[in-house]
Amino acid sequence: MEDPARAIDLAQRAIATTPEDHPNRATSLSSLSRLLQQRFERTRSIEDLDEAIHLARRAITIPGDHPFQAILLDNLSRSLRQKYEITRSIGDLHEAIDHMRSAIDTTPADHPNQAILLSNLRRYIHDSKAL
Repeated sequence: MEDPARAIDLAQRAIATTPEDHPNRATSLSSLSRLLQQRFERTRSIEDLDEAIHLARRAITIPGDHPFQAILLDNLSRSLRQKYEITRSIGDLHEAIDHMRSAIDTTPADHPNQAILLSNLRRYIHDSKAL
């Protein structure tokens, strides 16, 4: 959407009207998380990034075998990596690595996203070794 504030508002409304046990709730939480992460990239508002991480964590804890679990984990991992870039908190980077490993583990070896996830993990581990 051209209007990020409107997109965020619509995503928040979608979550507010989605029952806690609905199968699409995790995807809605992750989508809002991604919108806040994108807004953070433009505004550098740490509050947006913190809320993006909070929502992404909620998304991965929804019970059930979610078909997009790897994407949900990847989203959380990326937000944590961004947080690390700002705070230099090694805990954020280690958590990002753990979630990226989980994303890789839930992705079939022949899936097209496997290469992207592995590349991201390589970069995260390289960052942790550079400390």
